[in-house]
Amino acid sequence: MQNDEKGILEIIHELQVLPPKPKIPRMVKVLAWNCRETKVSQSQAGEICRSLRFSNWKCADPIGCAGWVWLLWNSSEIKLDIIQFDSHVVNAVAEVSCTPNPWILYAIYAPNPEDRSLFWNTLVSFSSTFNLPWLLVGNFNDMLSSSDKSGGLPVRPARLQAFNNFINSCNLVDLGYYGPKFTWVRKIPTSNIIMERLDWAFASQF
Repeated sequence: MQNDEKGILEIIHELQVLPPKPKIPRMVKVLAWNCRETKVSQSQAGEICRSLRFSNWKCADPIGCAGWVWLLWNSSEIKLDIIQFDSHVVNAVAEVSCTPNPWILYAIYAPNPEDRSLFWNTLVSFSSTFNLPWLLVGNFNDMLSSSDKSGGLPVRPARLQAFNNFINSCNLVDLGYYGPKFTWVRKIPTSNIIMERLDWAFASQF
């Protein structure tokens, strides 16, 4: 009996002197949501952001009847230093408690095809100005391969090449997806349903 009691006391003592278990960091969650032409005013946007219970938000002006970029975050979870904000881009330095170093967040709503080549070149130039991890999410309005489209006319090879050149020049990797592959759908009465994967998430390879 005495030996059993001594063993228990020794175990308790050992547990008391063990270093505390390290806290497991929480994952960083980033949601990119393509709402497809919401057509709401700035005041309505603010009401929506408040109803979603985010402490901070910033909404760009809409591009006619097309899309625009919203950024919503909780300051208790993440610190954002916004570098650039317009109808096509949110560029911010992000810092969160569960990661030791800051990283770049780039949320994108790509412009029309006639302006897209210049847009890609601008991002390539930007990527050479910093050495932080880079996360790009949003509606890129482009595809990496012909398999990213179903129905309608084939994707022009030059368009695919331009987008691939941008990804390779920035040394980015596709983070994949969960759920339906195609993120844009259009049904034309005289044709089949056209589906395309236009929304992507990429990260730098370091």
